[in-house]
Amino acid sequence: MITTIDKLSEIRSDSQNSGKTIVLTGGTFDVFHAGHVRYFEAVKALGDIVVVVLSGDLRVAHNKPNKEVPRPIIPEKNRAVVVNNQKQVDYVFIDNRWVDDGGADLPYLEILDRLQPDVYATDGPDPRFSDLIDLENKWQTRTVIIDLDREAVGELSSTTGIVKRIVGSVRTAES
Repeated sequence: MITTIDKLSEIRSDSQNSGKTIVLTGGTFDVFHAGHVRYFEAVKALGDIVVVVLSGDLRVAHNKPNKEVPRPIIPEKNRAVVVNNQKQVDYVFIDNRWVDDGGADLPYLEILDRLQPDVYATDGPDPRFSDLIDLENKWQTRTVIIDLDREAVGELSSTTGIVKRIVGSVRTAES
């Protein structure tokens, strides 16, 4: 279900979710591919309910600057629909808030306070959540790093790899 940050606390308080393990994860999920599917499979194995924080367009453009191929390629609302339709995902919300005051990040403390996840799953160290969890773990959230075998999933299981291949194909065709 596509939801909003304001409704995150309802996920935890919903009687149907009582006693279930809530897993929080996040990402861009631009140009959806097999690596994303495998990642969601690994995340779902950690709990009962998967909540995805989808990075909004402003955040992606700021964090993944590329003059040749501006990111994101797929707009946030379309990415939310694709992520929402993965069988492993129960909730997705677009976090499109952005404060640009010299590197300030989004208020992830609010997300943790509202959702109170049991598990935070990430594909690598992510100080936005991990630092908060390490410093002030009033939610009893444990962090799990999901390490997919990049060689097994191949170069076309990353958006960057796909973009490089497309750009290379276009350059070759133009030559």
